[in-house]
Amino acid sequence: MKWRDFGCALAAAGVWLVSGCTPSSAPCCPETPPPPVPSTSPPTLPGAATDLPAAVPAAPPTPGCTLLTPAQVAAALGSAPLAAAPDDHDRACKFSDADGVLVLSIRVVDLPRALLGGPEQVTRLTASPSERIEDIPGLGDAAVFYTDPRKGTGLTLARGRGDRITSIDIAGYGPAKHTTRDVLVVLGFHAAAALPDPRT
Repeated sequence: MKWRDFGCALAAAGVWLVSGCTPSSAPCCPETPPPPVPSTSPPTLPGAATDLPAAVPAAPPTPGCTLLTPAQVAAALGSAPLAAAPDDHDRACKFSDADGVLVLSIRVVDLPRALLGGPEQVTRLTASPSERIEDIPGLGDAAVFYTDPRKGTGLTLARGRGDRITSIDIAGYGPAKHTTRDVLVVLGFHAAAALPDPRT
């Protein structure tokens, strides 16, 4: 009987060793593995920010003097030849007569849509606070002719490109301070045609 009892004890010790347990390691090894630790990474939901298209970068600066030529301005105004000179780090271009008298300027800027709104809002902000504002259909995404007894006349147009807005302002000075609507609209179409392709 003693040998049988010894054999049973030996068999039990073998089971403990194979399973990695010892009589002193109470409780013995669990029969099932521990549950997996949940991942700390949040799930990716449909329509998450990673699915959104990248914002349109700011357009390279467009020099004002590339939008209108002295010949185009002189022809529209019916004046003698004019000279063009860049101003304000090339954002503006000033056209002067032979005596150096300023007759017209054009300015172009690239703006964030989130800050100022769409083309319509930009044109009205540029024309403000003129006495009279008139919408010009078919020119850019939005355009207005503005006039003021003190400031004179001008035309502003805007075109959208993703989350950016390109704004152009054309204004008369000196002898051309009250340039007519039709003349400024002609110059506005010239300037809009010279803008870089908005799809690039």
